Amino acid sequence: MSVYAINHPLVQHKLGLMREVDLSTKSFRELAGEVAKLLTYEATKGLELEDHEIQGWNGEPIATRRLKGKK
Repeated sequence: MSVYAINHPLVQHKLGLMREVDLSTKSFRELAGEVAKLLTYEATKGLELEDHEIQGWNGEPIATRRLKGKK
């Protein structure tokens, strides 16, 4: 299993806030949720995309990208 160090400033900031001795349980849980969202973003950055065409609001085709293999 690979280990990755996340050195993003927002993650470091929020982890620092989570370490404060007088932090409420509510604040800790909110910060943990925010860190989880940031880590999810980082963990999924390598997902493969494929070209996809959809019909736009004006009826014209629009070239988009979507996750490869997902419908």
